[in-house]
Amino acid sequence: MGGGKDSIVSVEIMKQTGVVFDTWHSTYSGDNQAITSVFEDSVTLRRILDPKMVAFSQADAVYQGHIPPTAINSFLSLLLGEIYGYHYLIFSTEHSSNYGNMQYLGEEINHQWSKSKEFEDLFRSYVAGHINSEVNYFSLLRPFYEIEIVRRFCQYPQYFYRFSSCNRNFRINNPLTGKKWCGECPKCAFVFCLMNAFLPKNQLAEIFGENLFAKQSLLDTYQQLLGIKDIKPFECVGTPDEVKVAFYMACEKGEYANDDVMKMFESEVLPTIKDVERMKQEVFSYGDDANIPEKFRTLIKVRP
Repeated sequence: MGGGKDSIVSVEIMKQTGVVFDTWHSTYSGDNQAITSVFEDSVTLRRILDPKMVAFSQADAVYQGHIPPTAINSFLSLLLGEIYGYHYLIFSTEHSSNYGNMQYLGEEINHQWSKSKEFEDLFRSYVAGHINSEVNYFSLLRPFYEIEIVRRFCQYPQYFYRFSSCNRNFRINNPLTGKKWCGECPKCAFVFCLMNAFLPKNQLAEIFGENLFAKQSLLDTYQQLLGIKDIKPFECVGTPDEVKVAFYMACEKGEYANDDVMKMFESEVLPTIKDVERMKQEVFSYGDDANIPEKFRTLIKVRP
């Protein structure tokens, strides 16, 4: 578990199966309040970064690259599965992660590639062919776009003030202290936007500590998320159509009419949306579930 909305939704689905299951988290799982509130005995994997790596990362001569955390956690899960004898390794990666950020020299660049269905298939093939053919690695949320996962998450208010999807919680250097949301990054902006489709304005402001639609500093970020400027941010965020649908649903409620970000949406994006019902049908659709065992598949097909 990472302490975010996706893993919480998976846990709530798993509770319905009647299957006995355990969770694990690493010491880099940010604020573990959401995790320990679900399972006090969640297995803790302690990860230690070599001090030399920290020194290298702070040197001007070294590129500040991105590591693929889902790939790392997949191999760590495999290790724990082999040690403790688990047959199912269940992740919470979504359909939205299949979509890249940009094209470069004829190749799609995808910040979230290790969350994608392509990675999942390759990892399953590697494990079956070289490690243990009885281990079943899959994502329970693969058929869903992020907006559908958020819709389901919003039915569990007991987690609203415990969870966080802000990746500042996972930083080794300069992590968040004293709050769960930085209110500045694309991930905060994205999750705030999607939750607005389902929760009232005052409740969102309490959860995030502020109204992100009122921040002029986020205008560029929201334009990128909406797909009308530059490229999709190099963060774990969904597709422009999901963001447009969430904005549309929030706009219909009229609570943000005077906020800068909503004014931008109404003037620059809303007039370009010709068939919102078709967009809704797509982003709330049920997609590829080929890797999900039948006993789990029957539960996630039910729309709560």
